Amino acid sequence: MANAFTPSGVDRPYDMTKIAESIIKSIPNTFESHYLRFWKDNPSEEAYEHLQKAFEMAPERYETYHDLITKAEFERDINSMKKFSELWYHYEFYSPGITNWNYNVLMSVEPNAILVTQGDNDTYPLWLLQYVKNIRRDVTVLNANILLQNEYRKTIFEETGIAPFEKTIEDFKSRTAYFNAITEHVVKNAPRQVYFGLSLTKPLQSLWEENLYLTGLTFKYSEHQFDNKAVIRNNFDFF
Repeated sequence: MANAFTPSGVDRPYDMTKIAESIIKSIPNTFESHYLRFWKDNPSEEAYEHLQKAFEMAPERYETYHDLITKAEFERDINSMKKFSELWYHYEFYSPGITNWNYNVLMSVEPNAILVTQGDNDTYPLWLLQYVKNIRRDVTVLNANILLQNEYRKTIFEETGIAPFEKTIEDFKSRTAYFNAITEHVVKNAPRQVYFGLSLTKPLQSLWEENLYLTGLTFKYSEHQFDNKAVIRNNFDFF
């Protein structure tokens, strides 16, 4: 696993994997050693065992929450999603500004919509609001990057009624092409209305820019023109 980088002004690269291995050897069986084992070996089942051990040793430390929520989402383990979302929410990791932004994202979509996101700050706060505050649980949040995981994608597509996407990354010339194809598949096969977060990258937006309509803090995908100004006025509020 290559994790080398060269700080500005330094000629010799530092191998972060070797640094992690040195720390693990120096302070074994600590929160830090287990968390670094997870970081070094992720993704693997053994890596997640170390993540769980790190959490058990220091459940009050927030560093594990993000990845434990990710694992719960991969496995569609709703109880664990609620558990770790509550821990992270009450830690107040996210600022009121980010929380309010994501609240208004959820308020910008119609009932039972599918909302496609792409990053961390436009995904995890949505889940925290859904699983902790029970806000807009009707909305299905699909992180486009997480959809690259084959087994997860198969499960979540089945749950949401989206036709299976049978191709793998080997069928494409690049990871970007694979990523775009999956996202396009969602747009074309979702049985419910699809929205995109505003954080969607410009190259991805450009695939459907003629069919994206601003509805507040989201874009609605529509093949038919409609007046979205009134929708925008009704869709913004403070949480």
